[in-house]
Amino acid sequence: MYVITTTIATTGAAQRVYSRTVPYRNARFQTATMQNRGSNSMTVGDSSVTTTNGIQLTASGSLISTQPMAGISDLQDFWVIGTAGDVLVTMVFP
Repeated sequence: MYVITTTIATTGAAQRVYSRTVPYRNARFQTATMQNRGSNSMTVGDSSVTTTNGIQLTASGSLISTQPMAGISDLQDFWVIGTAGDVLVTMVFP
């Protein structure tokens, strides 16, 4: 298990859940749990995520957990939209 912390860079713009400085940038996993640690809502989804198309994480602590249908997925498949400075924490189980 490992944890990735994503700080939202730009308000309202989609960005990948992983940071380019994280060594697991193409990490395959079997389960991932994401938590909104910011003070504003975020939306998580694939590359087509918008503020109205994706899973909404309300402010301060809401969680989602994913287990890919194919059994294994890749972190580069997940994108987030939020408010600059807010933090998304992802716990990854390879």
